[in-house]
Amino acid sequence: MQNGASLLEAAEVLTNDNFNIIKQKLLEMQQRQEQQMQQQQEAEQQQAIQLQQMQNEAREQELMLEEAKMELERYKIDADN
Repeated sequence: MQNGASLLEAAEVLTNDNFNIIKQKLLEMQQRQEQQMQQQQEAEQQQAIQLQQMQNEAREQELMLEEAKMELERYKIDADN
């Protein structure tokens, strides 16, 4: 019976080791996936910020153009008078 108990103990050790290895691998995979999702979210946020900045710059340029047009109209009116 001693050999039987030893084989059983060896099987339990191997099984536990395999489960621990599998758990560790799954944990590593989950951590990598979470990290990738976080990086993707950060990249999307950065893109949204850049888009907003570009839109703000475009609006500023439109306002500057409108101001220049109004200034030109004032000069035309002053020149006509």
